[in-house]
Amino acid sequence: MTNFKTEQENFWAESFGNEYVDRNANINLVSANLALFSQIFRQTQRIDSVIEFGSNIGLNLLAISQLLPKAQLSAVEINQKAVDQMAKMGGGGRLIFILNQF
Repeated sequence: MTNFKTEQENFWAESFGNEYVDRNANINLVSANLALFSQIFRQTQRIDSVIEFGSNIGLNLLAISQLLPKAQLSAVEINQKAVDQMAKMGGGGRLIFILNQF
């Protein structure tokens, strides 16, 4: 058990966060994310980097990587199980993830 500063950090870093990873580890969500982010990115210009806070296993970033293949992608995630699964998915070697333990 890691000692975080707040109850909420412990909440997400421990069993609830692990259960959340299991409930939301559906690769089929990427296609819905592709549709959503393609609409969002039509309204933008020159996105060179994206950081997602609370990224879980990185499904949003996986979709974004398909739409912005040259962008630097980063994730901040407090739950070790989510970080481990994100690393297994790879992100094509382009994903930087940070286990948030301040």
